[in-house]
Amino acid sequence: MKKTSPSVSVVICCHTEARWELLMKAIRSVPVGAGTELIVVVDHNQALFGRLSAEEVPARIVENMNERGPSGARNSGVKLAQGDVVAFLDDDASGRPGWLDVLLRAFEDPSVVVAGGSAWPLWEKSPATWHPESFYWVFGCSWLGLPTQAAPVRNVIAACMAIKRSALETLGGFRGPIYGEETELCIRAAALGLVVYLPECEVDHFVPSRRMSLRYFISRCWTEGRSKAGVSVLVGARPALSREVRHFPVMAREGLNSLSTFQFRRAGAVALGAATTTLGYMWGRGMLLSGSKHRALRDRSE
Repeated sequence: MKKTSPSVSVVICCHTEARWELLMKAIRSVPVGAGTELIVVVDHNQALFGRLSAEEVPARIVENMNERGPSGARNSGVKLAQGDVVAFLDDDASGRPGWLDVLLRAFEDPSVVVAGGSAWPLWEKSPATWHPESFYWVFGCSWLGLPTQAAPVRNVIAACMAIKRSALETLGGFRGPIYGEETELCIRAAALGLVVYLPECEVDHFVPSRRMSLRYFISRCWTEGRSKAGVSVLVGARPALSREVRHFPVMAREGLNSLSTFQFRRAGAVALGAATTTLGYMWGRGMLLSGSKHRALRDRSE
């Protein structure tokens, strides 16, 4: 008997009119039809909500009824979703032909709870030559070191991911406000089944030229470290850092290869990125644990 793909609700969250053309491209990349619905959630922007509502798009346009941010917006979409699977596509990403079919086929295996695909950088301008490929996660894109074939992973990329709606209901949806909420959700979802990465499911993720600066690179590495600190407090340090520990040799190899080919700026960026991310994690975890201790002492005194 031929297996049938599950029904799906695709949720796109948006918050700014500055991404209008990218948002329209994302919407057009969703093959809406039998068994597929599209929900666009506007995150606390009345002007954008009004503009979208006036457009003839094959989507249900709704407002984020929760707190501002990705977690609240995604949970608003999940609440309205009717599909067996809920897929999330960023408002600055667009799926390549067949992306959704590949994503849904993963759920023909009942043990799969979460699936995600590749997010390839769509550069506004040519990428900086110094930027290490092992740090493409800075852009929310697939990075050097990811599996080249379908494989279980700790977490998938937020720009293109899907999860069983029943699992979202069991887990209570995304928890926020934290940065990297999809990582935290995937770690919790792993208790229910497999989290799989599918390289052949491909989307293009827009990277504006302003993100090519060294300042942005450092800022994003620091934020990533802090976000992992937040995740580690919620789910434990070992699961929160499992992928990072395995990724460290990949970064080191890229740094050494860059040195051997006289690409000193790229080698320096690898070292700087690794150090900044580590310091961000240590600072963030120290602040969070210190805050927890202070709250505990205050609670005892009341």
